[in-house]
Amino acid sequence: MMQQILLGYGGGGVDVDIASLFDVTTWAGNGDTRAIDNDLNISGTGGLVWIKNRDQDNNRNTLCDTVRGIYQRISSDLASATISDNFSAVAGFRTDGFVVKNTTETNASGNDYVAWCFLKGENFFDCLQYNGNNSNQNISHNLGSAPGMILIKNITTNSTNWKVFHKSLGANKYLTLNATSAVNASETDVFPSAPTSSVFTVGSDLTTGSSNNSYMAYLFADTAGAIKTGDYTGTGSSQTISCGFQPQFLMIKASSTTGDWVVFDASRGNTKELHWNLSDNEDTVSVITFASSGFTVSGSSADHNQNGADYVFMAIAASS
Repeated sequence: MMQQILLGYGGGGVDVDIASLFDVTTWAGNGDTRAIDNDLNISGTGGLVWIKNRDQDNNRNTLCDTVRGIYQRISSDLASATISDNFSAVAGFRTDGFVVKNTTETNASGNDYVAWCFLKGENFFDCLQYNGNNSNQNISHNLGSAPGMILIKNITTNSTNWKVFHKSLGANKYLTLNATSAVNASETDVFPSAPTSSVFTVGSDLTTGSSNNSYMAYLFADTAGAIKTGDYTGTGSSQTISCGFQPQFLMIKASSTTGDWVVFDASRGNTKELHWNLSDNEDTVSVITFASSGFTVSGSSADHNQNGADYVFMAIAASS
């Protein structure tokens, strides 16, 4: 069933239909080329398919989007540019899902997989490609609201780190998606100003805006009742973080200290943790509980709730 969330703006409203824009899809690999059905119109609407092998180490996060097309993949745990091949990753986008091939990263027999699928939608998600010009430049987007988080990858030059803007950190600061490092708080040529409802601004750094380089940008909204990009401070003991909804997906990253990019979702169960910055297999941890209005984080680990450490997160509301 679909959940339609009415958002009020000056007496008006925008419907964010979570069930038609986002899905956490799990499957057991069968060692063949196969269609994965999740009732999302990926080929028609456009968006991002993000796949992770849950069982084996040394299997990369595989990101394929409708902007670059099939066989064009990048990995959130690598600094490599786009990898182009006809034998791995996503082999097709469909009106009801996507197609994967027989590789250990996407559909090997005996392995379990998850795909987080984000479709383009106002006040939810957008993805686009742009070219750098070696100066501060405004890049237009179609979110219809100011992004809460932006992931950017240079897809031309190898060995260039991912850069992440998060609204809780603000301009002139960034996190690195393919690393555990804390926030860099003194960089003026990556995200020189905060994004708006129509543009985001990048500087001349090789990772975001250098001449003769192309970039992929994934933009996540911050929309009441649908998707939340926020922050909290660890306490070393159980605490509940408000989102305004019950999440079905949660990403957490320590910002004031080192830590992995940890990901939880209701489809795998909230004791199952994967990492956007690592090629490792799924861990079992008992630190996150999805609550009716947010999530509860317990324990004192550096990745989740270390006393005095600052964290940023992104949560997506459950469909009902």
